[in-house]
Amino acid sequence: MKLFFYRDTRSESHGSAEELIGGMVSPGQFHCCETVAQMIDQLRTNVRSQDIVILLLGTGGELNGFLAEQELFEDIRLILVLPDTNPELVALGHQLRPRFVDISQNNDFSKVKAVLAKMMRSPPTNRL
Repeated sequence: MKLFFYRDTRSESHGSAEELIGGMVSPGQFHCCETVAQMIDQLRTNVRSQDIVILLLGTGGELNGFLAEQELFEDIRLILVLPDTNPELVALGHQLRPRFVDISQNNDFSKVKAVLAKMMRSPPTNRL
């Protein structure tokens, strides 16, 4: 199992990937993408159903980039972290069919860490 993490490094909010993941995955199993294009490329070439993807979004524009390729998210385990609770943004985020959705308020990622830990202990399941 590998972990693929997306966060635009130009965003001033959010901690680093390392702060969020906190050593939960060995370095060889962890891949960080800094652009939507990089993550889309990883989804096309390297991500498998047993892998976990975390998208830490700073803007709705980033979400639109992923929605344009939403078929790539059909068979993966996705954790989606949105920048705010805007109902339209939340509804759009659900189109990616994430396993868990959180909001990046106050950089408190304790729920994301808990869900990630549980996902890492559990084998992937097929979805209908």
